[in-house]
Amino acid sequence: MKKCISKVKIRKLKESLGKEMIRIENNLCPDFDKLANIIIDVFRDKGIEDIYYASYSETTTKENTLTFYIRKDIPKNKYNLVIPIINNIMEILKKIDIENDLVEVVRANCSLSRYYPQINVIELSEEFMKNYKLTENQIVNLIDFEKGIVKNCCVKPNSSLSGNYFILGSTYRNIFNGSKKIYLQKKNHIIFSKVAIQNVTDIYEGFVTISEEHKSWIEKYGCEKFELRNEITGASIDISKDKIKFSKIDKNTIKLNYFHRLVLEAIVPKQISKYYFENFRKQLENDSYKWNILKKYFENEQAITKALLRENGDFYLIIKNIEKILNECGYPRLVLYPIKSSSLNRNECLISKLIDKILDLFIGSIKITLKCIRPYETDESSNVVRLSKSTLELLGIDETDNVIIGYRGNRIKARALVIDDIEAIKDTNLLFTDSEVNVCIGIPAYLRHQLGLDSINVCCVIERDKAYLLRKNLNIQFMSILATIIAIKQAFGSNSLLGNLLILAFIPFSLYISLSGVRNRIKNK
Repeated sequence: MKKCISKVKIRKLKESLGKEMIRIENNLCPDFDKLANIIIDVFRDKGIEDIYYASYSETTTKENTLTFYIRKDIPKNKYNLVIPIINNIMEILKKIDIENDLVEVVRANCSLSRYYPQINVIELSEEFMKNYKLTENQIVNLIDFEKGIVKNCCVKPNSSLSGNYFILGSTYRNIFNGSKKIYLQKKNHIIFSKVAIQNVTDIYEGFVTISEEHKSWIEKYGCEKFELRNEITGASIDISKDKIKFSKIDKNTIKLNYFHRLVLEAIVPKQISKYYFENFRKQLENDSYKWNILKKYFENEQAITKALLRENGDFYLIIKNIEKILNECGYPRLVLYPIKSSSLNRNECLISKLIDKILDLFIGSIKITLKCIRPYETDESSNVVRLSKSTLELLGIDETDNVIIGYRGNRIKARALVIDDIEAIKDTNLLFTDSEVNVCIGIPAYLRHQLGLDSINVCCVIERDKAYLLRKNLNIQFMSILATIIAIKQAFGSNSLLGNLLILAFIPFSLYISLSGVRNRIKNK
């Protein structure tokens, strides 16, 4: 594949003939006319007819370039409408894959056919999914050019729909409320159908290894992060670009460590939807023995657990048998998507960064990636999250201490409580084994919404709240600082310049020593 270069440039509008407004360059030769007409329609819907485009730039005469111009004699009232429209279009073009086809879809005036744990569900007709080669849990862009809205939606089939009609959940329905024209677009991705065990040397750093054939695809986007998603279960984890390694392996193979395989359910799923269950049935229709095994454990979307499998014989033999059958059916189907969201880049001032570095030095920093699940039922209205006891120990904090949870640039603070009742967690989640809670964090729905988490079974990053730990230990720090000041004053006198300088030097040193216990709780060397 040729390297793709997508550029969006905005020029200030001046009253000169044919002033360039937007330029898009892309050497994959997309259907520029279709994209151009969609953008032109946005202006015309606002009564602005004074826009035209060319499939090249009059200033650069580059091929494969789409350039929009504004006419000289545009009325002032229409001129003022142009600016926000251009800004909206600019934001959209940065987030979508402009070389992919845009399909206009129509919202159906009804609710989702069933409950889903995801809030970003879009139900489509089976006919539409077949025509555009979409699968359940695939991520697509839903776009409103006029409002500047781009949302990632999770595809689900709905047998009662037809044509290009779609249904959204209440949250996204409100976002697109009043939208005149909505477009759907497939996101670029890589599919992996085989999972291999990661090399021992790459396990600790959390590396993911893929084929060298995908290196150009990874490099062309310039994204800091990529989403690795099990399309059959919907479980996902974000992978930093610097954690992706390339090797001479099959292009359909991806190497993962045990943590990645566990949170992505890459070995055996806990549950199989009716859509994929039917797909597996078609692939196994000539082998009744294998089909009966899958039917026994996964029919009617029933959930499997370790205890259930043990009741039916040797647990490990059953798991290996199910895994082998599922692999023949194309499980797992892991998909890698680029994350283009601008929210990944947190705009922090220099002072905030400096304070954070100082806190790192005095308190110590540690981050752990965990899979988001539901908390106890009684926690849903509280500002608390549930963590296992071992996770609290790894973070070096006590129960009721604050933690910071991050997901794609969004951060929230919450109080950490221990998961001390496995049965209470099982009441709200599907857990394969009791020990699975060690890689999970229970987050209430309203906190998930603040984080931008559209679903459970998605991984987020947890870290200790360093500012909170500093405040918590203020009593120890105060006594150590006071003792240092008194000792220096007595030795050098109250007005001594040398004494004052020593105070300034020894106060940070005293703080550092007094907080050694807090830092040592996360030291592993």
